[in-house]
Amino acid sequence: MKSVYPIGTTIYKPERSSGGYNLISGSGIVKLVNMNAEVVHAWHVDPDDRKGFIHRARLLPNGRLMLLFGEKGPGDGRASDWKNSSGHVAEFDWDGNETWSHFPEHSPHHDFWPTERESVFLLCTIPVPAEYLAKVEDGERRAAGIHGDELIEVNREGEVVWRWLQHEHMDVNQCNPVTAN
Repeated sequence: MKSVYPIGTTIYKPERSSGGYNLISGSGIVKLVNMNAEVVHAWHVDPDDRKGFIHRARLLPNGRLMLLFGEKGPGDGRASDWKNSSGHVAEFDWDGNETWSHFPEHSPHHDFWPTERESVFLLCTIPVPAEYLAKVEDGERRAAGIHGDELIEVNREGEVVWRWLQHEHMDVNQCNPVTAN
């Protein structure tokens, strides 16, 4: 069934809803939207579109906003002098001022998890080291290289206080196998 409403909330039944707000992110702006599709607050976090694509937004209990900026592609028109083209996590106050950021060694992707200890878990992609690649039985996969995940916990000083590496815990021959079509 097509909606007759061009934009906004089409059907809202408060008695059947748990209520709440949604964060909607896009080109340098994050909006906090209520259940009636009204913008309650907006953060202009990247007006010059230099930081990369916003992959994930989380409103923290202290009212600050934490964002995961993704990798910037070549030739995307953004300034090339940004600190790191492989993505980063950043925190902003209610007025959109950046209060903290971290640029991990490897490219973060998909998600992050702030902790009560003021640290942040980041999921990053890393190339599997040569000593693990040597164990790959498929010569084509070995030659092409394999990337895996690392999960890191970063404190407010930017120190990695914990790290888990996927390739140390999984069989590289069974992870992401190539399947015939």
